[in-house]
Amino acid sequence: MGRTKKGETRQDNLKNNLRALIDKFLLEEAVSLEQWESQFCVKSDNNCWQQKKCKEKSCPAYKQKNCRCWLIAGTMCGGGIQGVFAKKYRSCMECIVYQNSVFADSITEIEEHLIVLVHTLISKQEKINELATIDHLTGLHNRRYFDLLIESEINIMERNGGLINLALIDVDNFKRINDIYGHLVGDDILKAFARILLDSTRKSDIVVRYGGDEFLIAASCPDPDFDAAEIIENRIVDKLRVWNKKNAPTGIKLSISIGHSVLKKGDILETAIHEADQRMYKNKRLKLSI
Repeated sequence: MGRTKKGETRQDNLKNNLRALIDKFLLEEAVSLEQWESQFCVKSDNNCWQQKKCKEKSCPAYKQKNCRCWLIAGTMCGGGIQGVFAKKYRSCMECIVYQNSVFADSITEIEEHLIVLVHTLISKQEKINELATIDHLTGLHNRRYFDLLIESEINIMERNGGLINLALIDVDNFKRINDIYGHLVGDDILKAFARILLDSTRKSDIVVRYGGDEFLIAASCPDPDFDAAEIIENRIVDKLRVWNKKNAPTGIKLSISIGHSVLKKGDILETAIHEADQRMYKNKRLKLSI
């Protein structure tokens, strides 16, 4: 039985590492796969790009120190782009690189199978989390996601300063659109408007379907003098104008009502959202009174 650098057998080392991994999961700590593999698993020089004399530099496995190409998404095996590990794993099992890496000895085989198992469990958990936080119609994040993420954004703001711009947006007369054109058209409009919101915001902004035809944007601003809300609103209005012009033959013209508020250090989130909500409905009432 092989020895580790501390004199433990590899079997003892495997048992200890498994206990540590289980502790991480039980404590619900974020488990870094890269860290886990580097600490717990024997490294191998059995790299696919070396064995196959591969020159495909665009392959994400090219010259990677980690030999486990079957776990790397987008590899270029066979001349075409392969998918994520779970989808390509069975075909990878037939590869000589996989077999040389996994079946070197019994302990290595156990370790390698455990790596695959951990990847599988974490990827499935990520998929479950995604399903729980994504609005299935628009593809935007949902209110649950906002509730989970905004606390972290507030903590960052309170440490580093700045503020968070909030914008509540409601599609005007959406019930009337559903009544006249049907719910399928209404669904298409919500999806199109979600696309407009994503195209009008930064990747760092939180964009969610807050409920029904109501949307919420949270934009963090390190500079308190920078008005992200106004910039975002102008972009939305411009893109909505383009959408209306393009879809004029359908007879559908979209308009929206927006309410803004600012969340600063020490402010209460619920109060800021309520302020944005009140301003949104004030804007809507002004339109109706014209």
